[in-house]
Amino acid sequence: MNPFAKSFSCVAATPPREQAVRLGRAALLGAAVLSLPIWLLSAAPASAQSIEELKAQLNMLQRRIEQLETEQKRAARREAEAQRQARLASQDAARNARVAEASPTQASPTQAPATNQGAPAAAPSSASQGLTASSAGRQPAGDQAPAAQFPMAQSGTGTVTPPQGRGGSGQPQPAPSTTPSRQANDQAPPQVASALPVQEQAANDPLSQWRGSFPGSFRVPGTDTSVRLYGFAKLNMIEDLGPRNRSDSLGSGIPLDHGAGGGRTNGDFQASARRSRLGIETRTPFDRDFGEVRTQLEIDFAGQTNDLTAQSTSNPYTPRLRQAFAEFGNFEADGWGTVLVGQSNSLFNDSVLIPLQWLNDWTALGASAVRQAQLRYTHRFAGGLTTSISLENSYSDVTSTSGTSYPDSNGGAGFGISEAPDLAAQAIYQGDWGFAALRGVVREVRIDNGAASNAAQRYNDTTVGYGLGFTGALNLLDKRLVLATTVNYGKGLGRYLDSSSNGYSAVTDFGLSGVSGAQAKIDAVQVLSGIVGAQYHWSDKWRSNAMLHGVRLNYPSYVHDFAGCIGASSGTVCDGVNRDIWAGVINLIYSPVKPIDLGIEYTHEERTLETRDLNGTRGGQADRIQASAIVRF
Repeated sequence: MNPFAKSFSCVAATPPREQAVRLGRAALLGAAVLSLPIWLLSAAPASAQSIEELKAQLNMLQRRIEQLETEQKRAARREAEAQRQARLASQDAARNARVAEASPTQASPTQAPATNQGAPAAAPSSASQGLTASSAGRQPAGDQAPAAQFPMAQSGTGTVTPPQGRGGSGQPQPAPSTTPSRQANDQAPPQVASALPVQEQAANDPLSQWRGSFPGSFRVPGTDTSVRLYGFAKLNMIEDLGPRNRSDSLGSGIPLDHGAGGGRTNGDFQASARRSRLGIETRTPFDRDFGEVRTQLEIDFAGQTNDLTAQSTSNPYTPRLRQAFAEFGNFEADGWGTVLVGQSNSLFNDSVLIPLQWLNDWTALGASAVRQAQLRYTHRFAGGLTTSISLENSYSDVTSTSGTSYPDSNGGAGFGISEAPDLAAQAIYQGDWGFAALRGVVREVRIDNGAASNAAQRYNDTTVGYGLGFTGALNLLDKRLVLATTVNYGKGLGRYLDSSSNGYSAVTDFGLSGVSGAQAKIDAVQVLSGIVGAQYHWSDKWRSNAMLHGVRLNYPSYVHDFAGCIGASSGTVCDGVNRDIWAGVINLIYSPVKPIDLGIEYTHEERTLETRDLNGTRGGQADRIQASAIVRF
């Protein structure tokens, strides 16, 4: 029988009341089946919402796991440090016991030992870590890297806070506190202090997730990295008393007394803010064995501009890279040291060491302010000694009768090239009395004219350049008076004294009458330069700086035949061959509050040529008054 027919016959045979019940059940089942898709559709959003909530809970759980892992790492570091301190205490106890046994008559049996054997060894002082009060609150100076509180000084040597006012313009030194002896400037080169001790104390700090591991910094949430933004806005207002000089920094190229490049003009006024600066510094501590990682990026707006006349409307100054480096390792005294990679101040740079402040944005005559790419190793010793060695970018500069040659430009005698990096070294010793620093550099200076189309003009020659420098400062009168000096001597220093002998690492006789390519040679230029100066704090808000600068260069006699010299062919090369340059600077600076400097400065400069030029000119001089306002953040 057909199953449907059978089912129908069964239903038909069922009593009427029971048939009604069965039909009702069937109707309910059918309604449920028909409503199932509608229920599923209506339930879908709630299901999706539950999934999103579950994902959020999983994310929160993951973050909590990461926090617990971080806390475990910190606990492990604290435990390791506690064990290290215990070992040191044990060693001290054993040493004291040996001393007591060797000298039983020197201490009474009832006397307590000279040291607390149960207490952990004292943490190294800021001085032993190479950090002085001066480096704790400084801002970047003319050519330094940034500071912990304000922008900093020499970065590569381990400067975290630029010494305010070291070597220059943007770095005015903070005014002393109520007592000048307690000011934030110990007149010692800035050194980087380790952030590890601060990081390890963060476990007991309820705000540790925000507070950074070094002054002026904040922590990136969920990480151990601390970040500090720093910089300053600077306004320069300059009045040249004569002659006209549109450069906002004085140097070896001031106008001559008369002639084509001379100064038969009146003075000129100019104002600019292009020396303002912006920087960022980060620190990421790891552990006592490895140390930490520190990075720094700094720019100003003193780059070139394509059209100087644009100052009439918008002043479109080009940003200029000053610092861009990473330094990693142990910044503490007697650690394994640190390695720096990137662009930073050269180890021969003494502008970042000089604890004097001038408002002029020059590289001070007689000093170095070179910043360049390098690979550097630094070791800090207990007691205040820091040593560094580096391989730095090479860049030959050689001048001939037709102009100056660099690796990127042929001045008429070939390209200045180098086949090896420059080698530089530095040692700094510092204490409460001041500091002393020795610097040195060795470099290759080479010129190559092998690309000349005329075979008779092809030649190449090389010489070795070197330089030695000393920089020091002495604190007197409870640090109200600071005496400072720097001296540099060498052959082939050239661009390393960038405001004194740039372009004159060497000279060549190529291009002179009767000199062929096969006979051409280059000779390193000898240079001796120095600065002596003083800074005096009249009060906690007023201070003055006075400096005297001098440079002397010695050349081979054939430079008298360079183009533009009297009796030689026409040209202008002779106008840049200086024999002597000197300058005197004095200023007065007022700091109503620590981040602000308001100052006025007078500068007199003179230069004397090696020989008279075609116009009979032997030199030139310049007088400038400058007012500046600097506001740091």
